Amino acid sequence: MQLLSESAPPSLKLSVNETLVVNPGDNVTIQCSLTGGDPLPQVIWSHSPSPMPPNSLVQKGKLTIWGIRVEDSGYYNCTAINNVGNPAKKTVNLLVRSMRNATFQITPDVIKESETIQLGQDLKLSCHVDAVPQEKVFYFWYKNGKLVKLSDRLVVIRNDPELPPVTSSLEIIDLRFTDYGTYLCVASFQGAPIPDLSIEVNISSETVPPTIMVPKGQSAVTVREGSRAELQCEVRGKPKPPIIWSRVDKEAPMPSGAMTVETGDGKLHLESVTREMSGTYKCQTARYNGFNIRPREALVQLNVQCEYSHRFPLLFAAM
Repeated sequence: MQLLSESAPPSLKLSVNETLVVNPGDNVTIQCSLTGGDPLPQVIWSHSPSPMPPNSLVQKGKLTIWGIRVEDSGYYNCTAINNVGNPAKKTVNLLVRSMRNATFQITPDVIKESETIQLGQDLKLSCHVDAVPQEKVFYFWYKNGKLVKLSDRLVVIRNDPELPPVTSSLEIIDLRFTDYGTYLCVASFQGAPIPDLSIEVNISSETVPPTIMVPKGQSAVTVREGSRAELQCEVRGKPKPPIIWSRVDKEAPMPSGAMTVETGDGKLHLESVTREMSGTYKCQTARYNGFNIRPREALVQLNVQCEYSHRFPLLFAAM
């Protein structure tokens, strides 16, 4: 290509800021305008980490997304190319507001290294939601249906360094009998049409840390290859936290492909068992939706029988 004296590389400008926050269901328009370039550059829109959404349209540099969804979030790149100099590129980080997965934690007095709730000691209740954008979430605490009145004994902490970012903690100093009750944490995008999320935490003399055990006769489970297996751990306490399963003796993920699997009832269901699934599995209490203390754990061994003949079965177990 022959470059003329008036040839110039492309340049761009966007009609929005580099970060754009919208509500689900909105119609979004972003104009990517050429401010320079000779010959006339070609303008291309792209989306990462996935392809352009099916509910989008590009016309002469203008990107329109109708009824935007949470999964349409991401980086939208406007690139101009005319083979003169380097391509010009502008990027918009498009965030679709969302909230999910409300969790709570009960943390006994860490100064006294306590793992139980005791009158006269401090207690911290924490609440967290996974949100976009995370820093725009507001938290409100209620006790027995009424907004908590903050005082020298009741303190709200927004960013506890020991917890995930933008977690709200209600710290109760010198716990008293009158502090027992049902606490409600409400997470809200104030001024945005996104439903609030809430979660309850009950504090009483019956609120006790969890214990975990394997039912009698279930510490070793033997099944045939190709069949279904169920591993079980029982958790007691109030509240009962989720159970997290993982493999112990092999540097391999769980059969689902994830490194851990959460179960609400303590039962791990395995379909179409293979010999590679044999080994020792660990169940442990989660540190959320329950006590934020050292996890309790137990072990279950899975043995897989592979029959190479009707008379001589092979048994694959943890080595």
